[in-house]
Amino acid sequence: MAKIIQKKEFFYTKFYVSLALTIFLNVNVSQAQKPNVQFLSLSLEQGLSQASVVCIAQDQQGFMWFGTQDGLNRYDGYDFIVHRHDSHNPNSIAKNYIQTLLVDRTGQLWIGTHGGGLSLYHAKTETFIAFKNNPHDPSSLSSNIVRSIYEDRSGRLWVGTEDGGLNLFDPNKKTFSVFKHNPEDSSSLSNNEVLSIVEGHNGQLWVGTSGGGLNLLDTKTKKFKHYKNDPAVSSSLSNNFVLSLYKDRYGHLWVGTEGGLNLLDPKKNTFRRFKNSALDPFSLSNDRVRTIFEDKSGRLWIGTGGGGLNLFDTKTEKFETYKNDPKNSSSLSGDYVYSIYEDHSGSLWVGINGGGVCIFDTKAKKFTSYKNIPHNPLSLPTNSVFSIYKDRSDQLWLGTWGEGLILFDRDKQIARVYKHDPHNPFSLSNNVVFSICEDRSGSLWIGTYGGGLNMLDRKTNAFKPLKHDPRDASSLSNDNIFSIFEDRHDRLWVGTEDGLNLYDPEIQSFKVFKNNPNDSSSLSHNNVYDIYEDRSGNLWIGTDNGVHIIRHDSIIATFGKAQGMNNTKIRAFLEDSSGGMW
Repeated sequence: MAKIIQKKEFFYTKFYVSLALTIFLNVNVSQAQKPNVQFLSLSLEQGLSQASVVCIAQDQQGFMWFGTQDGLNRYDGYDFIVHRHDSHNPNSIAKNYIQTLLVDRTGQLWIGTHGGGLSLYHAKTETFIAFKNNPHDPSSLSSNIVRSIYEDRSGRLWVGTEDGGLNLFDPNKKTFSVFKHNPEDSSSLSNNEVLSIVEGHNGQLWVGTSGGGLNLLDTKTKKFKHYKNDPAVSSSLSNNFVLSLYKDRYGHLWVGTEGGLNLLDPKKNTFRRFKNSALDPFSLSNDRVRTIFEDKSGRLWIGTGGGGLNLFDTKTEKFETYKNDPKNSSSLSGDYVYSIYEDHSGSLWVGINGGGVCIFDTKAKKFTSYKNIPHNPLSLPTNSVFSIYKDRSDQLWLGTWGEGLILFDRDKQIARVYKHDPHNPFSLSNNVVFSICEDRSGSLWIGTYGGGLNMLDRKTNAFKPLKHDPRDASSLSNDNIFSIFEDRHDRLWVGTEDGLNLYDPEIQSFKVFKNNPNDSSSLSHNNVYDIYEDRSGNLWIGTDNGVHIIRHDSIIATFGKAQGMNNTKIRAFLEDSSGGMW
């Protein structure tokens, strides 16, 4: 059975009275013309525990996780849940200062803290297991200040610490193998403060240190090769403080330092430098490269310490900069970028020092509005659009409040209106249209508020109304219709203000599901707002008092307050790629 994931009562999409119908058209970011990108900011006002977001991750359930200097935050799109250390609870997170996050291939969330070592989060129990340094145990974590966590292709977990070198975790024994700097061994780690880790070719591991440059670990021989800055060699690493490492889809290694961005030439073992130039507006905005990220489109994003966010065009080798503008609340909320993450939907999340989190789509947005134009009979007759439906012919149908049903031609930008005519029995039965659905045969079903259900004959443009008849128990249960849905067996389901209806077209009658106070297996409430079929063929029914799952025309499961839901007014469903139901 699919999982149900709660959301706040925010999905009023079907019932939201819009001031205008707006179609969103995505346009690629152009180098020739800088787009007016708008950022959505999340900070203390929205519930974030602290405004300096150091690290970001997304788990397999879709939750966003933010590590701050005062707590770990889980964000579901609407609300934050904050995890802080509780000295009276051994299962709480070890420390509040979060420095790094990793979701491993099994879906487990690992947290690196400043002073509390490494924590592993258990989602089912919402508890944490801590791995800390024990001075008397050489197989324990080498330091409680964790700066970086990395999982290699073999599933091995590597942990970089501030003063204890590099650690390799053994999940079976729950122990650590430690790699440290040894002044007497030139093939040891160059510095014990490990800031960044990424896997290279053939299982080799790149390790960025604070002051010791870049290291390449041969995991078979356990020996390190060092790459450091040489002031006399312009093709050497630009700086020995390696803040970030990233390997792109082509296998190129990008190295972010306190002295600019570097691209490794693996054949020559040299580096190409990209640095800020006051004379070049398309250069890197700041030389402190704190984070590097490649999005799904292959674009390289650079987060700097003081110069905002940079988008690097690898073909033209130009940087496009996004900075905070105090006069623009939709600009980047700060110029110290700690972390960058792209979620499953393609939105970019940017962690800012002191500015919380900024979110924006990696494509610019262009808005084209279609609305009522006075004295233009071909424009939309109203700006109150309740429902939008695109049929199989790519035609757009709009349900309105008070102005009936609209067939909208997007190319010609003209509207054809179907309204109730009291002198025409084949007209639309009511001008308030909440729901629209096309069945397998191509007939269009229209749900009205007050006029029942209508079937539109597309050839004759005639409407056939199906209404509630108090004298007929097999008629539609109520004329106020919220939702219409055709299931995979071509059966039509209708949600009303007084029960759920299953239509039988052969005898033109309805089977009605209603609340019965004496029957716990009946509907919990008669207001049925949404109907959704999951990939297994189960029907999900959203009511004013929880959720029902119907299989083979019977209610098999109910979710409400007794099952832990904090809000039981359900307006819409969506199943994600992992089978979770939102």
